Amino acid sequence: MVSHRANKGKKEMQLSYTYWEAKEGGYVGYLNQYPDYWTQGDHLEELEKMLASLYGDIVRFNEL
Repeated sequence: MVSHRANKGKKEMQLSYTYWEAKEGGYVGYLNQYPDYWTQGDHLEELEKMLASLYGDIVRFNEL
């Protein structure tokens, strides 16, 4: 497992996440602030996009 920080978006938000390489290929990861919600991507760049999207979904849901 690897922890990573990434700057995403125009607001320079920082997402801290943990990821690892899946046995069947690609990468699996979760936001460190929300470890119960996992996502995956075929490569690291796609995983980062999916994690950013996941974060957006969580924020929108919490605003309801």
